[in-house]
Amino acid sequence: DNATFDTLIGTGMMQLDDLIAPFGVEIECKAVHLTDKKGNLTGKVHIFAILEQPLPPKDIPLEFPEKFDDGTCYIKRISGFSIENKNWIGILNKQDPYLELLLYDNSACTGSPIWDGITSPIMDSGAHALWDMLDFEIPIDKKLIEKGTLMVIAKDKNIHKSDAIIGCGMCSL
Repeated sequence: DNATFDTLIGTGMMQLDDLIAPFGVEIECKAVHLTDKKGNLTGKVHIFAILEQPLPPKDIPLEFPEKFDDGTCYIKRISGFSIENKNWIGILNKQDPYLELLLYDNSACTGSPIWDGITSPIMDSGAHALWDMLDFEIPIDKKLIEKGTLMVIAKDKNIHKSDAIIGCGMCSL
């Protein structure tokens, strides 16, 4: 039945009306109580959420404030979920993921990156990792926001062999 060797600790539910708050403000929702298949209490989780306005459709051009020329993008936290385990003895050993961030000034990610950053590995985190308290600062301008692409490469830190690439992806700014 359990081919992935995951164990259900508990499930819980929350109401979405707990998210009612001003846009862009992080709130702590009510605690979600977890129960097992028999209904026994197995713990609780606290969810922190930010309500954001939807992104504009892609065909609408970006509108910058009149006096905007350049600024700084701060990356403070990155969450990873369902990260594939690349350890060859994955059943017995959890992976130690870290991220390489590469910023290109074009959508093709060609040439040299204009900025790069690396997180610390999260030892034995397995499939889910949280890189918190980051201090990445990226100088940006209008052109970079319109044309820039951030490439994220997830790797597994290894001691006696080269680090394994877990996967990579890109997103436009």
